[in-house]
Amino acid sequence: MVQRITRARLLVASLIGLASCGGGGRGAVLKAGSQVEVVVPTMDAGNPVAAEVVAVVDGERQILEYVPGAYGLILHLSLAKVEASEFFGRHESTLLRTLGEQRQRVVKLCQFAPMIDISTVTLGIDLRSKNSTGVLLVLSTSVGATRIEDCVRALGGKTTPDHYELDGDKFGYYWPAEDVLLLSGESNSEELVLALRSGRALDNPSLMQLLSRADRHATLWGAGSIPRSIAGAIAGLAGAPTGFVVRGSLWAGLDVSLELSFASKDDAAGMMKMLGLALKSSGQSSPFKELVAAIEFEQLDTVLRVDVQLSPDLAAALLKQLL
Repeated sequence: MVQRITRARLLVASLIGLASCGGGGRGAVLKAGSQVEVVVPTMDAGNPVAAEVVAVVDGERQILEYVPGAYGLILHLSLAKVEASEFFGRHESTLLRTLGEQRQRVVKLCQFAPMIDISTVTLGIDLRSKNSTGVLLVLSTSVGATRIEDCVRALGGKTTPDHYELDGDKFGYYWPAEDVLLLSGESNSEELVLALRSGRALDNPSLMQLLSRADRHATLWGAGSIPRSIAGAIAGLAGAPTGFVVRGSLWAGLDVSLELSFASKDDAAGMMKMLGLALKSSGQSSPFKELVAAIEFEQLDTVLRVDVQLSPDLAAALLKQLL
């Protein structure tokens, strides 16, 4: 799980630069016969949950159309909303510095403008997979395939009709639309196409039930099952959560809400007690002491809700401490 998240983070960092090279360009969609047929879901009474999710995407791409149904965890970040926030305006240089050396390479070789040409990044994870092949990135971008291919080659990478190769890693890619790029740990795009043809996230009832509680107007939203490795580690201490819903809004400060679902009320209560004790024994120095004070717990039947609201000053202090 850690390996998959790490590779996904590196890939996001690279593509924020790659897809911000400017200009337009063609959308390198696979030829007929290999192309996925993307169908807009029917918003009828027979599928009310799917209809609700699609109806409140807030003008963004209907991202769930491009995530295979087997992917049981989804996180969605609006870079456009991050860039528009007051917090980003004040701390842009610090935040972009976290992309490190890879960003500098992109700046030099591709002359990119950070976070302009990628509006959203969505991460999907196939929890059944034990390695990086279970990671999918969906990027809404105004930059077409040609510019990204040029940038990959400028960075010393290689491009083929079905994958990009960069720094020794291969990523399958697919353009279902001129402004939507799918990237996967799968070695080639045909495997990615097959995964998409096997079903969509919109067809996954358990995932859709969780996503129906997510606030898709937020800067960050997501939901899914808890990875087995994490659930197993928690199970020895308290009742393991079965699923989660997360929301994050970035403004002058930061507002985050996490909902954890449990099999029983007792499991939810046990987790709240364990987290409370853990927080009491941590965060004794500033600004972590203030962070702990900003965390609130609320149990709603079998759901444990954790809310954190950071003021602009506290968010800035934590950013400085962490980076």
